[in-house]
Amino acid sequence: MKALVKESGRVRWIDHQRPGVGSSTDVEVQVIRAGICRTDLYVARGLLKSADPVVLGHEFSGVITAVGEDVEELTVGDRVTASPFVGCGRCVACSVGEAPYRCLKPKMIGVDVDGAFAEYCVVPASLIYRIPDSLGFEKGAYVEPVAASLAVVEAGIDPSQRGLIYGGGRIAELTRRILSAHGIEDLAVFDPDEGGRLEECSLDFIVETRATERAMADMIDALKPGGLLVLKSRPRRDVSIEFREVVRKELRLQGAHYGSFDEAIELLASERLEVADLFGATHHMSEYAGVIDRLWRDESKKHFFSTEVTAAGGAR
Repeated sequence: MKALVKESGRVRWIDHQRPGVGSSTDVEVQVIRAGICRTDLYVARGLLKSADPVVLGHEFSGVITAVGEDVEELTVGDRVTASPFVGCGRCVACSVGEAPYRCLKPKMIGVDVDGAFAEYCVVPASLIYRIPDSLGFEKGAYVEPVAASLAVVEAGIDPSQRGLIYGGGRIAELTRRILSAHGIEDLAVFDPDEGGRLEECSLDFIVETRATERAMADMIDALKPGGLLVLKSRPRRDVSIEFREVVRKELRLQGAHYGSFDEAIELLASERLEVADLFGATHHMSEYAGVIDRLWRDESKKHFFSTEVTAAGGAR
């Protein structure tokens, strides 16, 4: 098979051994669509530490092609997507049977172990979620970002209070739509790149989707005493905050990791959540170099990889 592999500082589309089912609890999936994420760009450019070599990619959908002998609830031909985190099996969360994405010391597919920018990938069955026939493969590959934004719904926001989403761009807009679908409506998105400033001590809550030192300072300044700051993004580097100001104003900081993948699938399949306009093009994985360069400059749309080729030579 072919795969997009990062090795010794280089990314190449190369022949790679088809993974097969390496464990009795694994499944092999033929990848139909794979979403391109900022994390993938960081790994490709050597800005995020990864295994070496490693097949990139962690947002995907496809069809099961093989299952391990101990896998009982999944079968060949199932249309599926997956959570990107492999649980360690030893931490407190794993010991009580939490979902793998709750693991305290997880490995991430496409970063720590081989991922989905390939014709086939293999993952533990515990990561797999079926998707209905009514859900297209592009939306199936978008389940992971939706599940990540769903965590904000569980962050304790009071819809009667005044707040906003800080950051602008595709992720901020997706988060706004998910909150709206859950009854938290008329929530503005504040994009600092468009100018303007937030009023000091004017907001009860802020949902962060862009974590820089300047952004953190702006948000802490804008929150009322006792306000809630929901931290959603995953910056590749640590970001400092004005610790004394957080303490002085008695602010509450709430992390938002992941919500339910099952709910994300249901939300996308029900069409309560419109996402098609957030999607860009689908590219054949062999076009990776130009695609990575383009998305490094502009991530306003979610783009996808495919290994399928039409008669005209493009991805489908």
